[in-house]
Amino acid sequence: MPETLSKTHQPSHSLLPGTGKTVSILGVPLSFGQSMAGVDMGPSAIRVAGLAQRIATLGYEVNDRGDIRIERPHTYPREGEKLKYLTEVHAACSELAEQTEKMIVAGELPITIGGFTMTEVHTDQGLVGLGPGFDPQYLKGVQNLLVGKDPFDMNRHAAALYAPYRDWGAPVEIALWDLLGKIVDQPLYKVWGGTRDKVLPYAAMWGVGTPEERADMSARIKAEGWKAIKLRAGFTTLRDDVKVVELVRKTVGDDFHILVDGNKAPGDADAAGDDPTLWNFKRAVDTAREYQRLKVYWLEEPLPRYALKMLGELNRLVEMPMAGGEANWGIHEFRDLLDEGCFDILMPEVMRLQLAHGITKFKCATISEAEMGAVAGAEDILLAYQPVGPNIDRLLELSARFPSVRFSCVADNAASIGDLSDAAARASTRLEVLLDLDIGQHRTGVAPDSHAFELYRLIASLPALAPGGLHAYDGHIHNTDVAERTAECEAAFAPVEVLRRKLEREKISVPRVITSGTPTFPMHAAREGAASGSRAWRLATRSG
Repeated sequence: MPETLSKTHQPSHSLLPGTGKTVSILGVPLSFGQSMAGVDMGPSAIRVAGLAQRIATLGYEVNDRGDIRIERPHTYPREGEKLKYLTEVHAACSELAEQTEKMIVAGELPITIGGFTMTEVHTDQGLVGLGPGFDPQYLKGVQNLLVGKDPFDMNRHAAALYAPYRDWGAPVEIALWDLLGKIVDQPLYKVWGGTRDKVLPYAAMWGVGTPEERADMSARIKAEGWKAIKLRAGFTTLRDDVKVVELVRKTVGDDFHILVDGNKAPGDADAAGDDPTLWNFKRAVDTAREYQRLKVYWLEEPLPRYALKMLGELNRLVEMPMAGGEANWGIHEFRDLLDEGCFDILMPEVMRLQLAHGITKFKCATISEAEMGAVAGAEDILLAYQPVGPNIDRLLELSARFPSVRFSCVADNAASIGDLSDAAARASTRLEVLLDLDIGQHRTGVAPDSHAFELYRLIASLPALAPGGLHAYDGHIHNTDVAERTAECEAAFAPVEVLRRKLEREKISVPRVITSGTPTFPMHAAREGAASGSRAWRLATRSG
């Protein structure tokens, strides 16, 4: 019997650290409620309460101490059978309702303990994928997307589910990947083509605290089995920035990795003293040399991100690896970082991770972001603003440089459509153009009326342009009441459907409708014929 996903719900247990029960999932140190299907990354630092009984019912091993070990399935897929369909997605709310959420303070950071949930993705042959929990208000939308679908169709699932600022996309996708690892009886690093069988995690300290507090914390972390810690250098004096590492090194010994994050990327390298935690070049060099003496594994973001000359010179003056780049935008910025020799370890944003998870279509706001996407390996890139002047030629140049990438852009007036056509004709190519519709954002686009019909017909009539469909962003709809938000979404989108049907009656191709802001994603995700243009498609959240 084929496997299908039958429903989505939230499991009834809560992850509650600090109760003496340690989760060890094939040796993986997990974040609350996460599973990685067997990637061996070292000992776990998770404490749980109320999970043992639930885990045992799922067929996993729980010993007398409460240690939980999730073994790889050795009986699936059965010989001659294929796991084709998802049957159930399950999201569990806390059954420890009487143990209300409470706050602790770690350093200067308040942390909520308790009230966590997990997401479970089930098949009717008994396999379960695990992920973090999500807001139950999105449960029905997830069910509509996944029930009865092929769990291996990850490109489609990822495009529908994932977005950086959505409450439910990523947790469900994590559970799906966990399920796939169990179906093929392989850890995910092998599924993704990795060659390492271990990755060393580090415990990152969010706050600064005092040197003594950080030393005590490092001792506890090492006792729990961690092998690395990342500290933050945020003291007003060099002496204290060095003291914290000295005390931690003395506490943990030389068989433990210490990483330090300067967090100076947003700052001013020539600070006049208004903020004594900012470093000038001399302070950065002096600190780096002290950290090198103390065998720090890497120093992250020691100077402002655009102080390229100083970053490069600092890197040449010390042997300790330098890391950074996590907030840089555009391929040109990373090229500059490499040209200047700023870092040994680059930390780009998550686009490559999205590609690894099967997300291949992106909506971007600038030509530079489109270029970054093409270099990273994106297959389909929509430039979600109307290019004018030299930017038209830049887009066409990108298309020529990356012929395997499907580039498209939007337009909302006859003059711009004509300019796009003329430029494409001069370049002896054909450019895909979507008509940009205004359905309430009132920022760009035209109303989906008879004028929009004529504009789209104009796009379709020009030999150098290919009619790419309709783009209708509704980021203005964010009512907190789901029913009201759904009604607003349907009312805004109805004229788009009318326009699409009218065009198709006239035999004018409308290949796709790209729509949705983040709050309306659940509504559009279940809509036939619309490709979601929510943040899962974005290189820049500021794009429209």
